[in-house]
Amino acid sequence: MTDSKQKLLELQKEDKYLFHGSPAKDIKELEPRQSYTIPKGEKEPIEDGPPSVSATPYLEVAIFRAVVVEGRSSFSVSANTIEDAVIKFTANQEAIEDAKNRISYVYVLDRKDFTPRTGNAHAMEWICEKPIKPLSFFEVNFTDISGEIEKI
Repeated sequence: MTDSKQKLLELQKEDKYLFHGSPAKDIKELEPRQSYTIPKGEKEPIEDGPPSVSATPYLEVAIFRAVVVEGRSSFSVSANTIEDAVIKFTANQEAIEDAKNRISYVYVLDRKDFTPRTGNAHAMEWICEKPIKPLSFFEVNFTDISGEIEKI
C-alpha cells in the first residue's frame, strides 16, 4: 500500500470528505459536467441528472475510476455503511494493462458541498451542481486498488 493510499484511508474514516478520481494532475477546480447512462435494454445513452461534479465516499471507487480509464470497465457497490461495502470491479484486458502503467490522482473534497444523489447518506455517488475546489489530492496507481478485478 502506498503512503498516499494510507493517508486517503485515514481521511475516509473521518467521514467529512468525498473523493473524486481522475488521471489529470493538479486540477484547481472541478467543473460540473453532464453525466449519461444507458438504460437497461437500450443502446443509446441519455442524460442522467443535471450537470454536476460527482464524488464518492468510497475511496476504492475513486481509485478505480482514476486508474482504470481505457478500454471497458465497470463497478458496483452494495453497502449499508462504508465499512461493510462490497465493491466489485470488472475490466477488459486492455483496461487492466493500461492501468498497470498509469499514475492518477484522487481529489479530496468537502462533503458539506455535496448531496447524495439518491438521498441515502451511504449512496455511492454524491453531486454538486457548482464548481468545486479540491482540498487536496494524492497520487495513486494500480497497486492501490484493493481486491480483484474480474476480467470481462
